Amino acid sequence: MESQESQYEDEYIYIKIIDGIICCETKKEMIITYEFAELAINKRINICGNHYYPLLNDVRKVKYITKDAMQLLNSDKGTCYLTAGAFIIKSKAQEIFGNFFIKFKAHKVPAKLFTDKTKALQWLQQYKVS
Repeated sequence: MESQESQYEDEYIYIKIIDGIICCETKKEMIITYEFAELAINKRINICGNHYYPLLNDVRKVKYITKDAMQLLNSDKGTCYLTAGAFIIKSKAQEIFGNFFIKFKAHKVPAKLFTDKTKALQWLQQYKVS
């Protein structure tokens, strides 16, 4: 069951629950700052409506994530109502940075990088809550 606000969209981000997965897409090339991460987390939490979902996050247009934004995204608040996170990437730099983050930081939920959206969705199926 979804909350009153079933989706959010502005010029930078799109968030919506699709088939039991919360999907986020960065729409423009940008640097993720603490302030932007906080806005996105608050919108996602509102959309989750006290229910847990796996996250599909298309970050192909993200240039960089600041250290404080990364800490927030991996905090209790940043992972609130999430069961797992699949991140769609496109560049070698994203892969190197993402793999470093995944391997060397403790995570609140399972996380994995993908270049193929279909494979990401398949992986997330095991984390759906009925």
